[in-house]
Amino acid sequence: MKQPHLDQDTLEELETNQIKIRPELRKEGYYGLLGTAALCLCDGSIAIPELVTLSLLARTAASIKKGNVVVKNGSQRTELRINGLIAMRTGGGKGVGESCAQLLIDKSKVYSESSKVPVPLFARVHEGGLSTTEGIVNELRDDCTGKNGEVIHGVSDKRLCIIEEEFANIFIKCRSNNSNLSSTIRKLFDGTNLSPLTKHDRISCTNPHVCIIGHITPKEFLAEVTGKDLYNGFSNRFLTILGFPKAVIPFPKPLNEEIIDALSIELADAIKWCNNTPRTLEMADSFKDLWVVEVHRISELGAPDSTEATLMVRAAHYAIIISGVFAALDKTCTLTDKHLHAALAWIDYWHESIRYVFDTEAEAHANQVRIKNAEEVLSAIKQVTLEVGSRSFKRTYLSKKLSRKVPTEVANIALQDLQERPVPPIAISRTGSKNCQIITLL
Repeated sequence: MKQPHLDQDTLEELETNQIKIRPELRKEGYYGLLGTAALCLCDGSIAIPELVTLSLLARTAASIKKGNVVVKNGSQRTELRINGLIAMRTGGGKGVGESCAQLLIDKSKVYSESSKVPVPLFARVHEGGLSTTEGIVNELRDDCTGKNGEVIHGVSDKRLCIIEEEFANIFIKCRSNNSNLSSTIRKLFDGTNLSPLTKHDRISCTNPHVCIIGHITPKEFLAEVTGKDLYNGFSNRFLTILGFPKAVIPFPKPLNEEIIDALSIELADAIKWCNNTPRTLEMADSFKDLWVVEVHRISELGAPDSTEATLMVRAAHYAIIISGVFAALDKTCTLTDKHLHAALAWIDYWHESIRYVFDTEAEAHANQVRIKNAEEVLSAIKQVTLEVGSRSFKRTYLSKKLSRKVPTEVANIALQDLQERPVPPIAISRTGSKNCQIITLL
């Protein structure tokens, strides 16, 4: 996409202010029992609390039966599924973080079993790696009929959390000409049935409920992600965060077992509450008031058609999902502004991570200039309508109004941007044999 015209002052500002800002998760993101558990599990160890929290969010979402807890927004019903991608250098603590998350789940399992809660309470965790569509479907296969008419029993529990510690391999496999792995992962996030085309032993999977956590280094992410991965909806189905290692801790602190035990009991109770009956989460007025403002902001992150905007296109969808998980773990059917504030902290952390990894500060600054230019052209259009006494006028009137203040190429881009807004403030049409352009203020 053509970049906006930048004057000398703007260029100098870009050169002197291009300092990357380290992404950080705001304290609101450590919401509820998951945030408290992550902070406790990571206290005095090299484990990173934001990584542990994301892993717990995915494992928890995977453990809630498909469609059992949904968020209602008008006619939309959003199911709770989360894919996370953790970008961090090798040896930074990704594996330790997964072990911390699994520890809390394991303790919750012990409590659920001792309390005679139907098991399994939590989704199975598969750490064998993602290879093929057939392999995934086999993990969640339906009942089928054998060659001799016998019934071959499948897997009744369609919940699964996949931990892929070599996610760079997934990008490589998805690029293979005969691979449909990318399509399969996209379908899993959408909760779509799977039925791979195979010559023999046809298997299928209905109503899958799968969440994926991937590990990758920032260099691998930049090297392996391609335009196809960006624009076919694969990469933007993963909430991607950038982690930074802690300083070396010679003697890690022992866990506060009493607190962890209490949180594991609370987590087991919350999952049981989610799964014992279908529940629809409704938005409280406090949620709606904040959502009206924030949904516009998080739906327009990054310059149009940029890498940043493409990777963040599902930000609003994920804000609803994360709010829903936090509310479900509070054992409430009401989404409040606290749940949304927590979710927005994650959306902003995701956004900041993308900007940091892909170094989009200059791109973002240029986009702000572009928005400013569009507003200046819109203001000029409004002035012209007052001067000519009509909401429609020839393009030549605007050109005279802008004169040398705004170069023609900048005005053209601004007019394009104004027409492409979700609610366009103007319309442009052609009339007459000379192909004259007419601008109308809507």
